[in-house]
Amino acid sequence: MSAICYRCKKDYKQRWRLGRHLKRKKLCQILNGQHKRTQMNTNEHKRTQMNINEHKILNQCLYCKKGFANNSSLKRHIKSYCKVKKGKEKEIKKEEEKKNLELELAKKQIEILELQTKVASGNTNCNNTNTNNTVNNTVNVTVNDYGKENINYLENNKYKKLITQILGNGMLGLQQYIKYKYCNPQQPEN
Repeated sequence: MSAICYRCKKDYKQRWRLGRHLKRKKLCQILNGQHKRTQMNTNEHKRTQMNINEHKILNQCLYCKKGFANNSSLKRHIKSYCKVKKGKEKEIKKEEEKKNLELELAKKQIEILELQTKVASGNTNCNNTNTNNTVNNTVNVTVNDYGKENINYLENNKYKKLITQILGNGMLGLQQYIKYKYCNPQQPEN
């Protein structure tokens, strides 16, 4: 299918090329003085642009009425960037907190009134008994000086055998002797 320019009689294999030829800045010269359009009307090849506003926007923010091309863009806007939504959420939170505080205040006032009626109507008997039992224990401890310990209990034959047995163990025996001499429950003053 060929298209011929009505001005210069040039032949084009595709119509779109003829349309481009006719729309150029410098027009072609008219040959043979003919102004008759026989082959093509230029208005046919003009693309009509569709008005975008006529289409219904499918992805529109419910809060600020802003339109988006993709559903994912709309979700991201609502989740992170919609200022109107954030403002409404803050207002809702404030209202809920206010209602909660009012409920708590009402509960406290009811509780106060109940306590006042109990105090006013009831006879309260308070039996306070305080018993203070004080026990004083006196413990007298006598401490002997180092070198002046009481070693009378170490002089019996029974103790002498025990001491020789303890001291026969060497260094460990010396520790046992000191423990026996100074930490003996029969002689606490040493």
